[in-house]
Amino acid sequence: MNVNAANVNNVDNKEIIRNFFETVVNNRNIGALPQFVAADGTCGGKVFREMAVDPDPTRIAARGVERLVPSLGPSTEPSDVADFRDFTAHVLQAFPDMKVNIQSIIAEGDTVVVRWTATGTHRGELLGTRATGRVVPMTNVDIFTLKDGKIVSVQSHPDATGVLQALGHLPSTPLVQALGQRNLP
Repeated sequence: MNVNAANVNNVDNKEIIRNFFETVVNNRNIGALPQFVAADGTCGGKVFREMAVDPDPTRIAARGVERLVPSLGPSTEPSDVADFRDFTAHVLQAFPDMKVNIQSIIAEGDTVVVRWTATGTHRGELLGTRATGRVVPMTNVDIFTLKDGKIVSVQSHPDATGVLQALGHLPSTPLVQALGQRNLP
């Protein structure tokens, strides 16, 4: 591939990811996910499954459920893609006013790295935590791999410390604040 073709591919891949965030997340169109995600994609399904299924069997028995993330129902998609869809829908239900703002986006070949921020009001259950009504700032770095114009894998690196602190799961200490990177735009 020549340099010009590589640059066009990088621009196209960036645009696909921008459209993914705008359509699926900001416009809450979960049904559009198959337009962006390849049917054979891995999309971090194992990670989403581990987050979706409560690891504490005593809580599962007490709640009478096996999953913290409710399924949107049967799917013709592979389980990884369905788990990605269900997890995305779960987060959007928990933060109905969440809007992603892309801070930076870098593409090289089939890889697109996005650093995004968002703020959302915690109005629905999130992974077993009941709604708190708190405004939760989020910072995330996602590494997407695309093939033939569709996402085939996602590695997500959230600022979990900042989210846990905002939800009241961590005390406000200098170390927690430093790890939470609260001053990022």
